[in-house]
Amino acid sequence: MDFFHAEPDLTNFTEIERLKFVDYDDNYCVLYDFWNSTTSTDRITLVLHSSISFFHHLVYQIKYWSGPISIAVPLPRPTKISCHKYNFLNNPNGCGSFNGIDMEIFNYFESFRTHHDISKISMHFLYEKGIDGKCYDLLKPKLKADTNIIIEMKNYKDVTYFESLYPINVARNIARIGKKTNLFLSGDVENYTSENFEAKLRKAGAELIINSTKNVVLVHRRFETADDIEIPHTKQQLHKLFKSNKVQVFHESFYKEGHYIPGLDEWFNVRENHTETSVFRTMKYNESPNWEPQFVGDSNVPLYDERFAYRSKSATHLSHILCYQDYTFYIMNDVFTVHKGIKLKYKPEEQIIASRLNGVRKNMIRDMFKSFNDDLGRKYPKLKEFCKPLTPQL
Repeated sequence: MDFFHAEPDLTNFTEIERLKFVDYDDNYCVLYDFWNSTTSTDRITLVLHSSISFFHHLVYQIKYWSGPISIAVPLPRPTKISCHKYNFLNNPNGCGSFNGIDMEIFNYFESFRTHHDISKISMHFLYEKGIDGKCYDLLKPKLKADTNIIIEMKNYKDVTYFESLYPINVARNIARIGKKTNLFLSGDVENYTSENFEAKLRKAGAELIINSTKNVVLVHRRFETADDIEIPHTKQQLHKLFKSNKVQVFHESFYKEGHYIPGLDEWFNVRENHTETSVFRTMKYNESPNWEPQFVGDSNVPLYDERFAYRSKSATHLSHILCYQDYTFYIMNDVFTVHKGIKLKYKPEEQIIASRLNGVRKNMIRDMFKSFNDDLGRKYPKLKEFCKPLTPQL
């Protein structure tokens, strides 16, 4: 039994389902395909991760992303309960379940499924192991969909993820592993794509990635807009908002070097094509060691290094790996994403995380970054002088 929680009581429920979680690694358990996409495999999968409180953004992705979606959702750690008590054969690792508001998580997902078309979504769950290091089968009652729960769960507090850091790269990798296509875009659930994004890049990806002998990823520009501004879907709409200062480059006021791509005025002036994309320019990664582009790539792109924590170059390091693997970054015309809300500073909970990273873990982070750079230099010695080292933001 979890020392901090009473054992969940499921005796009042007439139907109980058993979800079989397996080891992901020494620290996490995973269940793939709680929802299972039926979309064809020749598309681009939008690879996402989301906490419960951000999951409502998926409604917008369903509407505007035409291809399959693979999303990983971290769950709270279940409390251990008896399998036999609920007439299930014993799992050597035991069974687990939730208490209180955590029990409503699956009610929320059922309500979401009832109100939205999930046919293109593959959803995967993960949770952090307890001190016994075991993966419990999760027992959950079959709950009737409740419309009100969708509103309530927007305010669900993911406190677990700020007590022990949100497992951002574990979630990203699980969503990658759970995809069923070769091409993918690893993005953020609250970043919204421009019109025909998947269709344009699917065609370009076949030509420039799949049928190419070079290592290539297709990069899009990223923007952010004020909360009260409607998301633009065409470059013409985007440019109009940009000129009126209602849209800016993503994190321009917060972390400019992470998302700056040269030639924005020229990019805007390229005549917009609503059905196809083309290469605006090519870049090598060494131009900026803090750049963290989002891109369409194929299955040859390595997974994220899970040593990199939330708000600690968790995405930037992947592009450093691609630099050492001699990737070329193609900046594409007429495709972009927009994030709702302009970031000026850390949120309070993010500041807590940043403070922790700058405190007792500072030396550990420095050592980890050094190990990362040294490993890349040894593995790819020919590009050691070309690719700049990754440095922590302490």
